[in-house]
Amino acid sequence: MARKKAKNSKKKSAEEASAAASQSGDPESGAATETGDESDGDSDSGPSADDMIEELRSEVAAAEEALAAKDEDLQQVREALARARADFANFRRRTQQEQEEQAKFGTALLVAEFLPILDNFERALDTIPRELRFFSWLQGVDLVHQMARNVLEKRGLEPIDTQDKPFDPNYHEAVLREGEDDGSDVVVLEELQKGYVMYDRVLRPSLVKVGPPQSEDAAADAESDEADATESSADSTAPPHADTEQA
Repeated sequence: MARKKAKNSKKKSAEEASAAASQSGDPESGAATETGDESDGDSDSGPSADDMIEELRSEVAAAEEALAAKDEDLQQVREALARARADFANFRRRTQQEQEEQAKFGTALLVAEFLPILDNFERALDTIPRELRFFSWLQGVDLVHQMARNVLEKRGLEPIDTQDKPFDPNYHEAVLREGEDDGSDVVVLEELQKGYVMYDRVLRPSLVKVGPPQSEDAAADAESDEADATESSADSTAPPHADTEQA
């Protein structure tokens, strides 16, 4: 009898433990159910796919606008750089031209100071009689004169051609006039002082005698008279010891 009561007591304890376990599992199940319901509610309240796509499209459009603005700024920078390069090239070309002009101007000033020396050489050689031109020392003077002319011509010096040329006030300076000023064309009849140009600019105008064009006979007579005057001048200026030196 005692054994039967103990067995029933053990069975009853097991049933109570089982009931307690089942009761303790019900709240956890309910909590899990409530958590699942809340997560379902949260997923329903989030942004939709269309909203996300529209937002991405807006961001892409904004990025494209920013890129277009940057491209425009880059184009302006390129144009400014091109203008700066062109301005620098023009500045360098102008500077080089100014330096060349200054060098030419300095050379022209120096050559202009040598022109009176060249004139004196030519005057001295023109007054030497013919019979004395064979002396070696006179030939040496003429050689020095030619060397000086060659040096100046290499620097750009060029004589102005005046023989039988129409009078041009840009290159000629009339100091004598033959005949009356009736408004007709005048030509250069005689060159009194040689003029020169340098670097396409007049360094010194020619001093000339102008007048109406002469006929061929008058020009021939004038040349003949000039030759006779030159010969008589040479005879009168010949030194008395010329024959001795020649011998």
